[in-house]
Amino acid sequence: MQRQYLNANAAMVEEQAWKQLEAGKERQIRNNQNNRLIDQCGLNQIHVKDQTVRAENAKTSVLEKLNYDRDYTDRLNTRKRENEVLHKNTLEYKASQHEKQKMAEQTLVEAQKKRNPFVAKVNEQSLAKATAYRHKQQAKAQAMGSLEFTALQDDDMLNAHDFDAMDMGGSAMDLLGMDEGMDEIEAKMGLE
Repeated sequence: MQRQYLNANAAMVEEQAWKQLEAGKERQIRNNQNNRLIDQCGLNQIHVKDQTVRAENAKTSVLEKLNYDRDYTDRLNTRKRENEVLHKNTLEYKASQHEKQKMAEQTLVEAQKKRNPFVAKVNEQSLAKATAYRHKQQAKAQAMGSLEFTALQDDDMLNAHDFDAMDMGGSAMDLLGMDEGMDEIEAKMGLE
């Protein structure tokens, strides 16, 4: 009996030992799985943090680019407006200077006409005849054609002084019909 109990007890002890070994192995496997899950969770958290940082960096980059583009557009529009104002001021200044120059020339011409009316009258008639001659030459050019006209113009440029002498009749005295002399010229100027 005693041996039976001892054998049974030994079998139970051995069974208990095996159960404890199996429980230890299961505990070790469970602990390993939990440790791996904890490690994987940590890796996942790191991965999520990396993705979050990358997303924030991309968002910041896009916002900076948008702000830069907006600022660039604002600066460009400001510079365009400044350039337009400057251009407008420059044009106004040039126009005013042109008007001043034109008025100064006009007053100078009027002063010269008042100082010497005889020369002014001769100049006006000379300009009138030169304009008529030019119109006549242009009419000839239209009739003759452009090639012959260029040759004619070259000849006319060479003989420009001959035209003045020929068309005006040789002298300013003949032009005005005053062959009598300087006294009559002064008398006529006094009548005007």
